[in-house]
Amino acid sequence: MRFSIYIFIKRKAYKIRAKAKHAGFTGVLTAYKVDSGKCVNCGACESDCPVGAISESGNVRTIDAESCISCGSCAASCPSEAISEE
Repeated sequence: MRFSIYIFIKRKAYKIRAKAKHAGFTGVLTAYKVDSGKCVNCGACESDCPVGAISESGNVRTIDAESCISCGSCAASCPSEAISEE
């Protein structure tokens, strides 16, 4: 089984690929969500996302759960505090 580890240095993501020695290895990531009632569609989260997991949908930003690496940079950069952990 292969898995990826992400290391962040000064907001830049470095991806390390590895193989698990144990077949039962699973990784759990924290999911982030955008509160559409609080989102002002400023784009700060999208520009700070190191993997491009955020896009505009209607008048709010959305987070692609498949691409998100749960680093939290989007939540830290959101001026309206519209992004939180699920």
